[in-house]
Amino acid sequence: AIVNKNSTWEFIGCSFLPGIDSMKKDLQKNAAMVPEITKPKNIPLIGTNTISAVASGIYRGNAILIDGMIDAYKKELGVKDIEVFATGSQVDSVKSLCSHDIKPIPYLTLKGLTILYTKNLKK
Repeated sequence: AIVNKNSTWEFIGCSFLPGIDSMKKDLQKNAAMVPEITKPKNIPLIGTNTISAVASGIYRGNAILIDGMIDAYKKELGVKDIEVFATGSQVDSVKSLCSHDIKPIPYLTLKGLTILYTKNLKK
C-alpha cells in the first residue's frame, strides 16, 4: 500500500504481484516438461540447465520486478526513498535478491482480518 505519512496516513493506492508459489504452479501447469523446483542456495542470473533457468526466472525475475516497481513508485511520488513492506509465504526467499530494503510482514492479511473481527465483536 502507498500511504502518505506526512498527512493523516492517507491511503494512496497499492499493487499486487503474483507470488512465487503462483508462478511455479503456473509454469508447471502451462509449460511443457517444467519440473517442480525448490529454491536453490545459489541462483544464477543466467540458468545453464532447466532447474537453474526456472529458478532464475522465478526468484531473480521476481526480485527484479519488485525492485523495478519500487523505483517506479519513487519516481511517480517524487521521493528519493520509501519504506517497503511485503507479505506472503515466500517474502524471505526473494527479499535477499532485491537491491532495495524490504521489511517482511508475514501473515499481514490474517492480522488485518483479526483486527477487523475484533473491532466488529465490540459493536
